[in-house]
Amino acid sequence: MHARTIVAGLMMLMGSAQMGCAQSKACPQGKADAAEGLAAQLADWHQVASYMTRFHACDEGSMQEGSSDSVGRILADSWQTLPQLANEIVKEPKLRGFVLAHINGTLDTAQIQKIQHYATTACPKTDELLCKQIAGAAHEALN
Repeated sequence: MHARTIVAGLMMLMGSAQMGCAQSKACPQGKADAAEGLAAQLADWHQVASYMTRFHACDEGSMQEGSSDSVGRILADSWQTLPQLANEIVKEPKLRGFVLAHINGTLDTAQIQKIQHYATTACPKTDELLCKQIAGAAHEALN
């Protein structure tokens, strides 16, 4: 039983290493370094959209945490910019999924609660579907 556990663990590690190699081909080190430097510093929805377009293949691990931090900060601290997010989504529909995926458990609980509150109480009429999706993502992140 102990030997099986060790073998299973080694197989998982080898699979993780192979996945890491696959990611490095999609996201070369120089691009990963650039992505990591920008991820947590995104200040508006246009920057988030540009980051997503340029670095989507690099958005894992610490880069994903950084971009989640940016998405969470913009939603929690600049909720009034939601119509700008909606406009960016019209130009780049994949941004919706990117933003929703980055409302996750890496964010501070109070920040997620603030996002959920805004999405359920301060939604512009024109963005009701987006608000519903943001509220759902926040709910999932809290549970």
